[in-house]
Amino acid sequence: MIVLSSLNATTANDYIGQGGSSSVVERCQMVIAEDGVIRRLYVSLRGQTDITQVTAILNVNGTNNTGLLAVVPIGQSNATITGAISVSAGDLITVQVNRAFELGCAVTLVYSKV
Repeated sequence: MIVLSSLNATTANDYIGQGGSSSVVERCQMVIAEDGVIRRLYVSLRGQTDITQVTAILNVNGTNNTGLLAVVPIGQSNATITGAISVSAGDLITVQVNRAFELGCAVTLVYSKV
């Protein structure tokens, strides 16, 4: 399991790291130690609900084209999405959210080694 979480408020389009968030992707990336597969992305807005849809997308090596995108419906505070995204040792990962949150947000990635 990989846990990412912002300590404080986030702004729109922030990347979530381990204890922080930033609009600069390099500040929030963490390194994958062994080849594996990310099978699930779970995002929590910490009880905050929004009047618009919220998205959280897995970013690998600076690109959001992974296809692992969780959508938090209007009025909800969490969402989960399953998939199978292969990652290699040395890959840099983070998650980007499209909205600002006063209490920040938390993300869990279910990761297994291959």
